[in-house]
Amino acid sequence: MVRAKCRRILGSGAEADEVAQDTFVRLWQEGPVQGAPHTVTAWIYRTATHLAIDRVRQRTRARRLAPEPPAPSPHPGDAALALDRLADRVPQTQLAAVLLHRVDGLSQRETAEVLGLTDRHVRRLIAAFDAADEP
Repeated sequence: MVRAKCRRILGSGAEADEVAQDTFVRLWQEGPVQGAPHTVTAWIYRTATHLAIDRVRQRTRARRLAPEPPAPSPHPGDAALALDRLADRVPQTQLAAVLLHRVDGLSQRETAEVLGLTDRHVRRLIAAFDAADEP
């Protein structure tokens, strides 16, 4: 589940494997020690989302610093290409909320639970994202 989620964000199987592995290493090192299974699942989902967003931002910065133009994506319509464009201009929490809700298909309530926010805050983040995307 975590690897598939990371693959949807990153578009690369190798990167998705690395981020999924990093997520579980962090769980083992610093994750919630006690709690209901849904708390641990929310922690894993939130951590994987943030790590994947960080990876997209690193790729975007590396491309900007590269002396040659980047190679085109093999799937120009996929989510990874869109995320490359959004990575540096959308705050991490807002991008995570949009990804969890729109890409992963979580309800606003589930997104709020995963991110540790209120339903109202998630609605506002998504509305602000949509308003910024309008011409």
